[in-house]
Amino acid sequence: MEAIVQTVTNDLRVALLLVGGVLLLVIVLWEVIQRRKAARADATHLRGPLGQARSAKVDDLASGDPLLDPVRRESLEPSLAENAPTDRLEPTLTLPEIHVRDRLSEPPLVDFDQAMTSEDRGNSIPVMQSVTPEPPATPVERAAPTVSLPKNTEPVIVALRVVAREGERLTGAALRQALQGEGFVHGEMEIFHRALADGRVLMSAASLTKPGSFDLTTMDSMRYLGINLFAVLPGPVSGRDAVDKLLSVGHTLAQRLRANLLDSRGQTLTETRLAEMRREAASAGGD
Repeated sequence: MEAIVQTVTNDLRVALLLVGGVLLLVIVLWEVIQRRKAARADATHLRGPLGQARSAKVDDLASGDPLLDPVRRESLEPSLAENAPTDRLEPTLTLPEIHVRDRLSEPPLVDFDQAMTSEDRGNSIPVMQSVTPEPPATPVERAAPTVSLPKNTEPVIVALRVVAREGERLTGAALRQALQGEGFVHGEMEIFHRALADGRVLMSAASLTKPGSFDLTTMDSMRYLGINLFAVLPGPVSGRDAVDKLLSVGHTLAQRLRANLLDSRGQTLTETRLAEMRREAASAGGD
């Protein structure tokens, strides 16, 4: 009995040793196969999608990409150059030649001082002419703007300019809406007037370029360099008040139109220039 058990035990040990040896051999073979597959996969990846480096050695390819290294690309076998695709030319985009439009000549600006001293001043710019004041209107309806100048004294004009920024123009529609928003109405001499409740004109607005008038039928489609904003003294208010109201309205219009507010000569409006205007207006229109 003992002999039988010993024989079976010895045979079992031998069987287990054989099975273990077979398993170990299978594991080794599996590892070798997997490493070869990995090496082939790396080689395929280095060759590129078009097989540019198919004839090159894997060791050479593993040290760098020949497509990115010009020196290594020249050192590869001639078959690499034969199998490599020819360089493709990228299409070029040709843009049409753009011609710069000739700069438009600036229209002549209106000079208020010259317009007031010249004999034909009424033809060069819509300067206010003396008219007979109409009787006061009833309180129910607002009186139409009435332009009048004193007959016994020489009128004095105080003015500011609202000018478009360099290279730009004021659209007629925006200019009309801005003026109307500040209480101006289109009236005598085809320009805009801002009047008091009794109809006396406080200030007026004329185009900066000759003839200075606005045609309402075409104004919205026009473009303007700017406007002259002016008041005639003596007027319905004192000279200093006239300058202050011109400054306030001009500042608001410049903000609405994104324009520049300048003095009557087209220069920057400084505190010194403003003080000078107030002194001139005070001497002409009283305090």
